[in-house]
Amino acid sequence: MTAAQVEAHFGRFLGAGELVEEYRSIQLWAWRRPEFSSFSTLGLSDAPVTSVFPQEIVCSVLPDQLGAADFLVRKTLDLVLDAGAGLVNEDVIPNGEILLAGTVIEGVLVGPHPMLDDEFDVLRDGSAVIAEMMTLVPLSGAEIAYSQSESIDALMDRLEEADPPLLDVLRASIV
Repeated sequence: MTAAQVEAHFGRFLGAGELVEEYRSIQLWAWRRPEFSSFSTLGLSDAPVTSVFPQEIVCSVLPDQLGAADFLVRKTLDLVLDAGAGLVNEDVIPNGEILLAGTVIEGVLVGPHPMLDDEFDVLRDGSAVIAEMMTLVPLSGAEIAYSQSESIDALMDRLEEADPPLLDVLRASIV
């Protein structure tokens, strides 16, 4: 696996990118497209983390909310590196309190990117998986509680039906 392949993949889907800094031996990048901005890891897929496939973390938000994506990616990266274990698709990671001041965001859903085709979610070289792109979707406390009382599938169905602006960290809760 090469970082160049992951970087090219991110650039293809997330737009123009720039290295922000190295954090805990993992590069953090900001990516910009006209309709959204993203923050990601680059190099997590080479780290000694237990997962089915190598992983990178990405969070996309409205263009003026990149700081929120930065915070969510760093916080999640800390969880992954401290545990030595990767993320699981369709998992909800609660914080138990507000994560982003001035919002109702209390955690994230790890799932498919809300604005991109499924082709973004897995980087392949032929039939070999190079890396899974683990996208963080910010969730409200009520949405997290709903996923816990009902199911994650029920939450995903509700999100699909309501079609909220998932890239807006200032959005209202759907439940």
